[in-house]
Amino acid sequence: MTLSPNPKPGYLRPKDAATYLSVTLSTIYRLISSKKLKSRKEPGGAMVVKAADVDSLIERNCQAPVEHPTSTMQTPSTRSPYLRSAEAAEYARVTRSTIYAWMKQKKLKSYLVGGVRLFKASDLDALIESSISE
Repeated sequence: MTLSPNPKPGYLRPKDAATYLSVTLSTIYRLISSKKLKSRKEPGGAMVVKAADVDSLIERNCQAPVEHPTSTMQTPSTRSPYLRSAEAAEYARVTRSTIYAWMKQKKLKSYLVGGVRLFKASDLDALIESSISE
């Protein structure tokens, strides 16, 4: 079986989707098998998922939606836009308890994807920026 070098624009391989979401590859396959994430096979046989479907999966599983102003702080380009709780705490230089407190106070959106709670780095930037300006 020959794999194409890159999926078509707008599609991700499961490994890339896992990296994007900061979850394991098995979580992506579990989401695909439970039909929470659609996949298809490319002509070369490689499995791909639509990038838009990955984003809509996150939005469907959004917890505590809160509108935040646009952040001016930048996330390093090599970092996934989604962080696990420990990574979010390290990123914001607070404890994990603080991250969960912000979530419960509806100050910070969280996304439950395949049993893994994720936070957007840009949401953390906005929260920190708004607390500095207060």
